Amino acid sequence: MFIWVKLYNGVFVNYNEVMKKLVALLLISGVPLFAQDKAMEGIHLHMGLDTPPHWERSKENIRIFDELSRRLGFTYDYENYPASRLNFLVERGAVDGQFMKTYGYGESQPNLVRLPTSYFTQTIQAYSQSFGIQVNSWSDLEHYSLVIMRGIQAFDSPLSTYLPEKEVIELKDIKSCVQFVESGRAQVTLLSDFLAEQMRIDSDFDLHLAGDLNEHDMYFYLHRSFEEYIPLMDAALNDMMAEGFFTPKN
Repeated sequence: MFIWVKLYNGVFVNYNEVMKKLVALLLISGVPLFAQDKAMEGIHLHMGLDTPPHWERSKENIRIFDELSRRLGFTYDYENYPASRLNFLVERGAVDGQFMKTYGYGESQPNLVRLPTSYFTQTIQAYSQSFGIQVNSWSDLEHYSLVIMRGIQAFDSPLSTYLPEKEVIELKDIKSCVQFVESGRAQVTLLSDFLAEQMRIDSDFDLHLAGDLNEHDMYFYLHRSFEEYIPLMDAALNDMMAEGFFTPKN
């Protein structure tokens, strides 16, 4: 069956013949005729999470990564690790990537590559039992006994920069740090805003906010062996942000 189409200048053309020629041109030029497989189809990532999966921030990290996985076609699983152990494992390639690390973290990890687009921002805060303690800068911490969770670059880097000689107690988890201050064994601990909010959800957290310190944009990281996929993932992350799927400033 022939289908004739009248063009704007009054000329009739055979639609079937035109389409055959168009298909032939597309094949010669290498332009795909149909939707291709998703860009990361067949790739599987083993990701590391250093906050409990039930935390609201962890759920949001996973929600965003789920959408990246859906859009690009890769699969992934994740496992919860202590922060210091996760840093060790991902640097050596035993874990393929990490959620939620600072920009500066990548500067100290040569085997990791950062997705350039930040997907949320955290504020580092000082907390105390005493309402008489006010912290307006990192240097103010010099006057107080301090306990922090080990392995968190957002704490370690500023302390080594502004208070390199200060003795700091380091414990394995945030809950232990809070209890340390509540028991009077230290005067101040450091939390991020989302950590403090989660503590209020999970426990009778009643430490006083002594002051905000600084903000950190947070990023996804992958081991360098997956570097070729970083532009694809970052483009998808930017699309998601433009669509309102997430907002970096929470």
